[in-house]
Amino acid sequence: MIGMLVVDTVLYLLLAWYIDNVNGGGSKNKFCFCFRRSYWGKNQSNANDINEEELADQGQEQQNAENFENVNQLKRPVISIQNLRKKFLLDDGQSFIAVEGFSSEMYESEIIALLGKHEAIFN
Repeated sequence: MIGMLVVDTVLYLLLAWYIDNVNGGGSKNKFCFCFRRSYWGKNQSNANDINEEELADQGQEQQNAENFENVNQLKRPVISIQNLRKKFLLDDGQSFIAVEGFSSEMYESEIIALLGKHEAIFN
């Protein structure tokens, strides 16, 4: 009974690690990332492997550039935020900086959504 619990735990941890690396937030790896030497920190790859990885990285950068809208230089921003900083004072006299150096411009007829992660730091 306990043996199956240990096996299930190990399998679920491996599955979570794999999914986090392939489909997690931030940088996503290819589905076969765990079979590459570069992932495990070994730099003993030949020039062909490096060139293929560089080409894949360049393709990823081009794809990322397609995901961003070009700002129309003729439009003037309706709202402009430059270097926003928000600092909270805690009950014990310490301070907590929630936002530092945020800049954004919002244009007419655009929909803007600001998302963030809330962590309970206040007791």
